[in-house]
This record gives sequence, C-alpha cells and structure tokens, in this order.
Amino acid sequence: MLSALHANIQDQFNAYGVQIMSPHFVMQPASNVVVPRESWHATA
Repeated sequence: MLSALHANIQDQFNAYGVQIMSPHFVMQPASNVVVPRESWHATA
C-alpha cells in the first residue's frame, strides 16, 4: 500500500510538471525531469 501511495504522489507531481528534488541535488538540468504519463506505473 505504501508503494502505491508513493507511486501516486510521484504521478501527481509529474502531472503538474513538478520535479521532486533529492537531498543530494547539485545542479538543475536544462529542463524539468518528469516522467511522461505513458511511462507511469500507478493507475488512476
């Protein structure tokens, strides 16, 4: 259940183009790093 919750949270962030940052963040790439909807694993 926790894994499904995390997957859905990540999908919602991706849906709005929000990149989830890591504590080890060093440098921003040229564009946001988001997963396209067709590559999502959680179901809506």
